[in-house]
Amino acid sequence: FNARANRLARWLKYLGAGPERSVGLVLGRSADFFLCATAVLKCGAAYLPLDPNYPVERLSFMARDAAPVVLVTTSDVRGDLLGQLPTGSLVVLDDEATEDVLRRLPDHDMEDGERLEPLRPAS
Repeated sequence: FNARANRLARWLKYLGAGPERSVGLVLGRSADFFLCATAVLKCGAAYLPLDPNYPVERLSFMARDAAPVVLVTTSDVRGDLLGQLPTGSLVVLDDEATEDVLRRLPDHDMEDGERLEPLRPAS
């Protein structure tokens, strides 16, 4: 779990996630949600839970308001739903291309130097 979360955190950071930024998790209640929430926190960003069972209008409002830099989802989420949500990047967890990228990334814990900004400001 931790190794996969570390890899995903690095990929999210590469896509622009970090302090003062949010990542939308278009996932139901599942182990994937907890994995992604952990990865988002590891890269220093905030996560925005976007339950795919919510009405599309509600999800669209939430996503426009929070302006996530990345949306993370799985292939079982409806494509028409994703098409109505604003995003800079889309990560589909169970996609083979995503798996290939994640396999190549280091699995150890991220250090402050790897993040866009440290989690704790220097004093």
